[in-house]
Amino acid sequence: MKNLPLLVLAGSFLLMQFGCVSKSRYSKLEGDLSKERQVSDRLVKDLKLTKAQLQNLEDQRKTEEELIASLKNEIKAGDVSISRLKDRLTVTFIDRLLFDSGKAQIRPEAAEALQKVADILKGTKSKLIMVDGHTDNVPIGPSLLDEFATNWELSTARATSVVRFLAQSEVPQDRMIASGRSEFKPVAPNDTSEGRQENRRIEIVLIPEEITPEGAQRSL
Repeated sequence: MKNLPLLVLAGSFLLMQFGCVSKSRYSKLEGDLSKERQVSDRLVKDLKLTKAQLQNLEDQRKTEEELIASLKNEIKAGDVSISRLKDRLTVTFIDRLLFDSGKAQIRPEAAEALQKVADILKGTKSKLIMVDGHTDNVPIGPSLLDEFATNWELSTARATSVVRFLAQSEVPQDRMIASGRSEFKPVAPNDTSEGRQENRRIEIVLIPEEITPEGAQRSL
């Protein structure tokens, strides 16, 4: 009986030690589980993002095929070109098809080609449509200065005219952007007439809306 207090004390000590070990081990397991959940969540988000990217690429490929088939005559004539870089699809119109020299009104002869583009674009999904106007480096002539002070105004007015045409053809206006780039994004040297002609252009750029890992769409 004299040893009973010692036994009780020893038992209590062992229980306390066991309890501490169990609590520590539980906390570690809980921490490990939390980390595994985070890894799992991240993998799920990455998978969703990858699926969205693959779908975007497939959509761009399909749109490109439709545009090439619809604009084959304009492409053969050298008035239109189509290119794809990663997830961006660009339809380029040489300005001689769309506009008279120094003007921002779309030529009646260009309406058919633009309508072909509009018919395809209004059926596309989850794409931003950026219409960029470009000029050569020749300054605006004196007779046009009252209308366009610089190539900035001319390039912006031309891009806006194309956006208005597309909007009238039921391309969603909330997905379009009109942008004037003036002479500062040339694709050829401006020291030849051929180069300047290449630089005077309208680019219609299709950009998939960015898909965040959470699945939300964010405009660019």
